[in-house]
Amino acid sequence: MRVAFDWTQIHARTPEVAFPPLLLGCALCLWGYAVELLEVAVTIALAYELAPLVPWRWRFTGRDFNRLVDLSAVLFVVVAIYQFDQRSAHGVYGVLQWLPALLALLLLCQRFSVAQGIPLAALFLSVRRAATRGHERADRSIDFAFPFFPACLLSTAAGPQAGKWTFPAFVILIAWGLWLARSRRRNALVWLCMMAVVIAGGFATQYAMKAARRAIEPWVMEVMRDYMSRHRDPFKAQTAIGELGELKLSEQIEMRVTPDAHGRVPQFLYEATYRQFSRNMWLAGAGALRPIRPTDEGLVWTLARAPQHDAGVRISRHMPRGRGLLAVPADTWQLRQLGVETLKRHPLGALKVERGPELVRYVARFADASGEPVRAVTASENTGRETTAASERWSTADRIDRTVPREYVSTLQKWLSDRGIATLAEHASSSERGRVVAAIMRGFLRDYSYAVTLPSRIAPLPLRQFLQDTRRGHCEFFATATVLLLRQAGIPARYATGYAVSEWSELEQAFVVRRRHAHAWANVHIAGQWSALDTTPAGWQSLEADAAPWWNSVYGLMSWLRHLYLEWRWREEDTENSQPWLLWAVIPLIAYLVWRLRAERIRRETVLTTPGVRVYPGTESALFAALHALELLTQTTRAPAESVERWLARLETLPGMSDVAQLRVSALPLHQRLRFDPDGLPAAERSKLEALCVDWTAKLAQKV
Repeated sequence: MRVAFDWTQIHARTPEVAFPPLLLGCALCLWGYAVELLEVAVTIALAYELAPLVPWRWRFTGRDFNRLVDLSAVLFVVVAIYQFDQRSAHGVYGVLQWLPALLALLLLCQRFSVAQGIPLAALFLSVRRAATRGHERADRSIDFAFPFFPACLLSTAAGPQAGKWTFPAFVILIAWGLWLARSRRRNALVWLCMMAVVIAGGFATQYAMKAARRAIEPWVMEVMRDYMSRHRDPFKAQTAIGELGELKLSEQIEMRVTPDAHGRVPQFLYEATYRQFSRNMWLAGAGALRPIRPTDEGLVWTLARAPQHDAGVRISRHMPRGRGLLAVPADTWQLRQLGVETLKRHPLGALKVERGPELVRYVARFADASGEPVRAVTASENTGRETTAASERWSTADRIDRTVPREYVSTLQKWLSDRGIATLAEHASSSERGRVVAAIMRGFLRDYSYAVTLPSRIAPLPLRQFLQDTRRGHCEFFATATVLLLRQAGIPARYATGYAVSEWSELEQAFVVRRRHAHAWANVHIAGQWSALDTTPAGWQSLEADAAPWWNSVYGLMSWLRHLYLEWRWREEDTENSQPWLLWAVIPLIAYLVWRLRAERIRRETVLTTPGVRVYPGTESALFAALHALELLTQTTRAPAESVERWLARLETLPGMSDVAQLRVSALPLHQRLRFDPDGLPAAERSKLEALCVDWTAKLAQKV
């Protein structure tokens, strides 16, 4: 077997270990598919894999590589800030998904440079400083393809399309790379057996990790939901009853509400309703979220029959990650201009967006005070609207809506008896329940007050402490106590959460709803329908407004500007992909970099022997090919700072490699003269050098 070499393809510096061809391109395509950026990934892969066909290279200096790395670091910080701002702690997944795109600039610049590697001083600030002081070599470099490959795999695993195919794909790519880099002196069957053992161990490990995650994650998420999360849940509402300190008053603007031409604005916006109270937590009870089918190209969502008279409000709300509960007025029968992909409804009325834009804008049509209450749509009338018998069942009161926790029965009965309400409730007919409701409301208005400061000590039953001792609390205390008192009096009641609409903004010409406007109240079942009952003292909004910080107006301006930005960003209602616009921000930065490189006259050199282009002396030496073949055969590389002559002398001592002496004694001196002699090497001696190397390489090939 003879080994043929194309001398025109030999570079001035051949890397010790070359990255396998096509492997990185396949990893990039895998990443692009997993993160839904296949077009970007294919473009980068083609540019990298087709680089050997381009006959020129850029000559970057160490300073140029420093600037390239600094530019990539700035892009990374910008994307990280954006991701964590939009997705909170989940922003780490967004950063990982964009990692190959952020590092592609460094990869391609190395690929199209003469250096064939990126200096360590450019990648690490500590090495850069040490090289500046002379404590470290500035010419040490690394082939960036090697760290870029695991970065692609990591980003693939974090992609939304990653699934069961991810592990087999990783196994194929890693095994491919290791197979090409294996030692030729080892038995291939042994290598395959060892690889099979490693793959089996990896599969067992990842399977065990998934099983452990399935066992631990529900408990961890439960703890986080109960004590840390502030997101509303249609199935559970964690109250602040029993906590210490001051109730946090956040000025963050949740929604903006604009009335229609009639000018009617609802007092409350509903989010969710709950039925069961246990351990200071309200639960919605059994009931699945059911999808609603939209009409009018997916922009109209009908929830009930159209009333005789209705009004409407326009609501704009920011939803992180495009998921969350919608806040709507009571008796809302239709949502218009709501551009979301999936909307589901709980039987108690909560509306949850499963997938949509981060800024939702919709018009809520609700029954006017002069019209009849909204009725559920029957199955026979369901023309593009979703309803079930469960919706009608949940609209009526049952035993759960009258259930009181046993630990509070005596406290509630005493409260009703002390105010004469217990006797009134015993003799009141169904039509006279309104008198009982009015008496309970008077009891709260006369004897209780609102406070944002909670008790200094936690009682075993904080609601009992509120009713008997402190008589001060926030809306959650009032709403919970009202629901339980109504149930104790025999009147069905439920716990409702949402927001109060009261603050008008002259700047935005709309009502702004802040996080501190979150409110809770009771829903009472009287005369066959549910009605809102708010026993919280009316001054609660004024007290919270007085506690607002002095910079509230400045915050309002900044929030409005951010809202305008979000409206611009989501103007096309793109719910599938909200981030590719970042790619356009990279174009001006790359253009600026190209301009700087041109201004500093970065010279490009040819890799091939193109006529009319200068080739530096010695780059075409035939000895490079002979050394490369020798390295492949012996699987021995030069040690750091080891000269070619010493390396060849060391190889002579290996069994069967005595012929290396001919290469060291005859060809090496001619090669060194060709590279370093200012007068160069005469044509006759160049031919002699090439003949020596070709003959020696042919003899070496016969040994293989």
